[in-house]
Amino acid sequence: MPQTTTACPAAPIQCMPSVLSGTPVGNEQKPSRLAYLPAILAGSAALVAAISTLYVNLRADGVAVPASSAQVAAGVVPQADAPQSPTAPAVPTGPRTLRLRLDRVQVEDDGSVGDTDWSFQVFADEQPLFTVPMPALSDKPGENLARPAEAEQATADVEIPRDRQVSIVAKGWKKRLLPGAPAEVSGEAWLTLGLNKTVVRLSTGKPKGPAFTLYFSATEATPPE
Repeated sequence: MPQTTTACPAAPIQCMPSVLSGTPVGNEQKPSRLAYLPAILAGSAALVAAISTLYVNLRADGVAVPASSAQVAAGVVPQADAPQSPTAPAVPTGPRTLRLRLDRVQVEDDGSVGDTDWSFQVFADEQPLFTVPMPALSDKPGENLARPAEAEQATADVEIPRDRQVSIVAKGWKKRLLPGAPAEVSGEAWLTLGLNKTVVRLSTGKPKGPAFTLYFSATEATPPE
């Protein structure tokens, strides 16, 4: 059977397939990427609907669902917890106890020509704390400073309220303390929280006569509540 040949135009190169240029034969064109967008959106909506349905079914069956899964299913973005402000320490309100100690006695006038024995009694808010005998006190320069023989006998604990001061009163008797006898010298000072020293000056209240200065220290006896 004779074969039929197709005549080619005068320009043979125009009859060759467009292989060299990379263009497909014919008029076919590749679809644009935007053509797939509706399908992608539809698939995403179906996925969210499926997760939501699964979450509702699990909740209906009594199965605990983590909060993060629930938020993803509902389309909620979890937020970080707000920082919490530090809690202020509690301010102590109860009384505190200070340990009051008589450190030394300075003699300004011993009340006699020679050395003189004295006894001193200390009170806190009219409550007696301790009595200290101080023998052979002298007002001579260089000899007019004396200390208690035993520190334990000149020490006592004092309870200090936080809203007021405590009265510290010292009284002195020549030679020894006589029950019921009036004090020959006396003085008063105030003790409060935050002070670690206090000074009480004792005198007769007259221009001349026996006079002493008592030096006290105060330290924390109990920790704050």
